[in-house]
Amino acid sequence: MTAMSAIDRPRRLRRQHEGPYLAAMMLCTIVLQRFALSFGGNSIPLILPVILVFIAVGYATRVLEFDRFRGILVAILCLTGLACSLAQIAVGAVPSIFSLGLLAVLYVPAAFRSSQGPAAVALVATVFTRLMVGAAIVALLQFGLQYVGLPNVDWIGTLLPTEFTVQGFSPNAFIVYGSELRRSNGVIFLEPSFLSMYLGLAILIGIRRRTHWAVLLILLAGMVPTLAGNGLVILIPGAILTFFSPIRRNLLALLPGLVAAVAAAAVTPLGRLYVGRSGEASNSTSSSSFRFVQPYTRFLPASFDSPFHTLFGHGSGTADDYLNGLGLSDITRATIPKILFEYGMAGAVGILGVICVLFALGLAGRPWLLGLAFAFLFLNASLLQAELVFCTVFWLNILPPPERASRYSAAHQPILQTRVVEPA
Repeated sequence: MTAMSAIDRPRRLRRQHEGPYLAAMMLCTIVLQRFALSFGGNSIPLILPVILVFIAVGYATRVLEFDRFRGILVAILCLTGLACSLAQIAVGAVPSIFSLGLLAVLYVPAAFRSSQGPAAVALVATVFTRLMVGAAIVALLQFGLQYVGLPNVDWIGTLLPTEFTVQGFSPNAFIVYGSELRRSNGVIFLEPSFLSMYLGLAILIGIRRRTHWAVLLILLAGMVPTLAGNGLVILIPGAILTFFSPIRRNLLALLPGLVAAVAAAAVTPLGRLYVGRSGEASNSTSSSSFRFVQPYTRFLPASFDSPFHTLFGHGSGTADDYLNGLGLSDITRATIPKILFEYGMAGAVGILGVICVLFALGLAGRPWLLGLAFAFLFLNASLLQAELVFCTVFWLNILPPPERASRYSAAHQPILQTRVVEPA
């Protein structure tokens, strides 16, 4: 054995486990998203302590490395929240310590990244794609079986006590009020919109890896019974970026799936509902208005109701109290207006600005960046939602894109370009 091989052996042995480790971390952000723990009278998502353990063990075993610049950004985010809270306490306000602590803890993983080779990246992408193919099939079955009299039952919510499940979501809401048909969530996802988002992400990853058209077809078809546009928010910007990249020909594999998805929407009530929902934002009682319009019309005027609130906000956790006091609890606590309302302009710089910089750092080689960033900032109540924070941080910061990974081990490049062959 040469001196060089003796030095390399520990690193090679670790690399045998790096791909599975990252894949397991990714799986936990998906499979555990509906489960919760009770802590100090508050409910916290189970994935919060689980992912923090993954980060700690990954750093200790050198699967993950601490990024000093990202660490500084996360520190700025935490200190901004603390400074605003201290200012609010000084004038007699009572910010939520739990919300402030959650803000600090949730973004710790953003300070870490992986520099693993393309074999590990390819394994994570393969596991994720296969999981989402399974979820798409389950979603299609959930919806289709309703036509033969089998109801779409929320088994997790039915079998587990409420203290062990994340509350405040509609896992299988009716496709429209008065209908007997329910939207699909693939059983394990918090809501159909979450399933749609992950399917859109899986499609873009599949396009980048030249996945077989039949796999993309299943993923696209699975988006239809969710009756949610989150997947399209991820998919459309990513497809546009891919079109202007050297791998634009990979988009051709998407055509059969698009045809099938349109056909599925045409022969079910979902197609009409998709079209109808595109213009419902003007209706103040619609879910689109609650998500796209009223978070801004309700929060922004109140965010600037005094010089102090303009600068430091009303306090962490006060957005919920404000909407509940107005009887408008259905309005989404979208990230941007929530930050402005709770932390003011200081939060716009030190919290929102940091999040935007973290997203920008992950731009290269990730066509899903724009869609994920848009959904995080404008579409969802993402700021303190562990499921969305960890998903976004993992795919934008922790996991290297294929281009970066290839610089570490060019010998594994064929693995990244392996096609998924349709079974006979």
